[in-house]
Amino acid sequence: MNVVGPVERSHVWPLDPEAYSEKRQPTLTPEQLLEGAWEFLDKIESSIRVDEYSDQVYEATLSDKSRKFCNGPFLTRRAVSEHLGTDIWAALRRFGIFQKNKIRPIDDAFAAGHNSTCVRLEKLITSSIDMIVNFIRAWRTIDRSKGTKSELGAWAMDEDKAYRQIPVNPDQRKFSVIAVVNPNRDPVTKQPKPRLEYFVMNGHCFGYTNAVYNYNRRPMAMTEILRKIFHIPTDHYYDDRWGIEPMSTFSSSFETTQEVFRLLGFDVQTAKAQGPPTVKVVQEDGSTKEVDTESKDKPWKDPELLGVTFDLEEFQVKVKETRKKELQDEIK
Repeated sequence: MNVVGPVERSHVWPLDPEAYSEKRQPTLTPEQLLEGAWEFLDKIESSIRVDEYSDQVYEATLSDKSRKFCNGPFLTRRAVSEHLGTDIWAALRRFGIFQKNKIRPIDDAFAAGHNSTCVRLEKLITSSIDMIVNFIRAWRTIDRSKGTKSELGAWAMDEDKAYRQIPVNPDQRKFSVIAVVNPNRDPVTKQPKPRLEYFVMNGHCFGYTNAVYNYNRRPMAMTEILRKIFHIPTDHYYDDRWGIEPMSTFSSSFETTQEVFRLLGFDVQTAKAQGPPTVKVVQEDGSTKEVDTESKDKPWKDPELLGVTFDLEEFQVKVKETRKKELQDEIK
């Protein structure tokens, strides 16, 4: 997918009526971005410093490399040019921010000018808390129409490194060079001797405007596959996916979704998955057996979706205490 220039149309999302307004038009062309790219890189190189997040950001970048999401490190501009096959390329500065109790590496496509080249013609459509509530109400309506009462359950899973899993068009990798500070600490004194290193991203950076729209095509396609081929009642919000349905089909829905992800080569965060009360485990002889995973808190009855809890016994939406405190602190 392209990371600079107009966002490619999906022909699925609706056209944005404001897309052609004057305020939405790009202020740079990709060619103009490249013209000033090395002047911007001079500024990055002249402001090398180690901050409180530098070590974690550099380690996260090496983790990206280990998973083939990027190539590097390259210690000179010449080395980057040799890798790309051109000395015309534009870099972004990678830095860290503290978000949701962890350090998230951010590639500053705004300051570098990459995002100034893009314009989106469509309006992104994804799920919401209201949609989840409607989902649950739909099941209760079906039950009432049948004169029955189904016990509902919910599962949830997240894709791992979601944006990274979307490849950058090879012709546009000259726009996906990141400059990151290696603290380069002395092994004995731990004092930093910082140096700037370059990596060429093969997957999308967290900072491109285009990445939002390029990535969201895939979970939308996955929803269609799971619903229309496997008849799984599922929905998504960016990389968060969930399913809500009667307990009688709940486990098979979760297992099928995991297997479809595996077959298509999409990585999910298994450790964060909110699964069913039982799961199938493969034995040494190749057979499978169901193992009870039920715990007293029953996560499938109080799933956490989009940062809030959905009580499927009392049918209430609840704000988590930690989230409540975050909101109160923000208001103060």
